[in-house]
Amino acid sequence: MNAVAAKSMLLIVNPTAGRRRRGLVDAVISRVRAEGWVVDVVETAAAGDARRLAATCDAGRYGVIAVAGGDGTINEVVNGLAGRGEDAPAVGIVPLGTANVDAAISTARTNVDATGAILDVGVPVSAVQSPTLNLPVKKSGRTTGLTRSSISGLNATINVGYSNECAGGSYTKQYTGQIVISNKGSRFLNSGDSGSLMVEDVTTNPRAVGLLYAGSSSTAIANPIGAVLSHFGVTMVGN
Repeated sequence: MNAVAAKSMLLIVNPTAGRRRRGLVDAVISRVRAEGWVVDVVETAAAGDARRLAATCDAGRYGVIAVAGGDGTINEVVNGLAGRGEDAPAVGIVPLGTANVDAAISTARTNVDATGAILDVGVPVSAVQSPTLNLPVKKSGRTTGLTRSSISGLNATINVGYSNECAGGSYTKQYTGQIVISNKGSRFLNSGDSGSLMVEDVTTNPRAVGLLYAGSSSTAIANPIGAVLSHFGVTMVGN
């Protein structure tokens, strides 16, 4: 990546997604430009525009391609970058739609284990496991490492508070259909573990159950993995 590309961003905006949140897009643009970045903004006009832009943007000019939109626009950008390999710019997301998952996606460059192996968990299978009450689960996280628990609730409606680092202030996002996991004393999930893949607690070839993203000292919350995969239009790696 050259010096120009490192501080240049192409922002693809779907103007019909989250119309009342356009102020967030403007605030993000202002903040990024204030940090010395060049930001070029392109609005989509029809289905397929975001995919085409992501597939053809000049990686020598842009170090980051960001997308401001809902599920459909994000999926288009991800699919547009999918075939570019190491030529793909980094990805950023400004969510504007009604996404029901807390997750992000990026393009892998080098030194990535393509098997999908997880530290202390091993290689999951590509099939996924639907969550059920009392299902034993485990995860390997940055803070607490390998921990085990069980599912204590299903189809939960959760309100999660966020700080908006780019635009300043804070906001609350509601998620429905979420998985609740026992987390007494934050022993299963703690700060820094968000983003860990939760799998069924079996010795070999575990199936993914959910993606952990929030919690308290008594409960942890995960997006059902099926919803995450559908949101990004991707599939699981693994055996």
